[in-house]
Amino acid sequence: MKHYVCMDIGGTFIKHGLADEEGNLLRKGSVATEIREKGVTAFLDSLQRIVEGYRDSFEAAGIAIASPGIVDAEKGEIIFVGNTFPGYTGTKLKEEMERRCGIPCAVENDVNAVGLGECWLGAGRGARSVVCMAVGTGIGGCIVLDGKLLHGAANSAGEFGFMDMGNGVKLEETSSTAALVREIAQKRGVATSSLDGERIFADAKAGKEDAVQAIDGMVQRIASALANVCCVLNPQRIVMGGGIMAQEEYLRPRLDAALRERIQILPIRESTELVFAKFRNDAALLGALYHFLNAKSRG
Repeated sequence: MKHYVCMDIGGTFIKHGLADEEGNLLRKGSVATEIREKGVTAFLDSLQRIVEGYRDSFEAAGIAIASPGIVDAEKGEIIFVGNTFPGYTGTKLKEEMERRCGIPCAVENDVNAVGLGECWLGAGRGARSVVCMAVGTGIGGCIVLDGKLLHGAANSAGEFGFMDMGNGVKLEETSSTAALVREIAQKRGVATSSLDGERIFADAKAGKEDAVQAIDGMVQRIASALANVCCVLNPQRIVMGGGIMAQEEYLRPRLDAALRERIQILPIRESTELVFAKFRNDAALLGALYHFLNAKSRG
């Protein structure tokens, strides 16, 4: 059976693993990203070392990468990425990794990869139309129809975090994990560095009113955004992912109730299923592999 090196590039860490073609992760690890501190060339060197590390023990048939930013998935090129990755915009990642490692490479956007991974083997499996929303430091998403991603004209379909929720306010400005932390820090008069999502949810479960209200507000806004998406796309299944959605037990009944309250068209309400991601931190690794295998079959 063939093996593939999979990578999920994050702002802080590069998660990586070795998988077979059925999506079984045989090895996993992570290294610091450090593109801001050391630059793009050192970052690419790090990706190469990850591949070489696995090739010391296994024959790798390819490299599958999930990357932040707007990605041209056919060319494997980074079209645009924010300030977290200075100098990364314009990187021909597929071409560069193939030159360095001598084996095929495929690159897809990280949130797109999460959606693909969940649709292939996880919470979206078996559904013909899936919307995936990932809530973390920001908010991203993707749309999968009949197993294929909807990329959009500018390769940026599914940017739910930039939806205008009224008065020019974007969804991720009020409803991401970072926004939740800012809100509680401001109410308590403390530094944002003293808080994180886990602490706020623990406070809510303990009955602290400011945490309960802040999470309820976040849930209501996300439900409003999802209801709009449902009215446009009428997906069979909505998959919620991202770090904060690990709080499934607390969030699921609240988000499901808020979403159903907002969907006014009964057939849409009854045909929409809300689920939470199965693979969490591994979803993007598996989705990157799924993209690689399908890109290879097309090519």
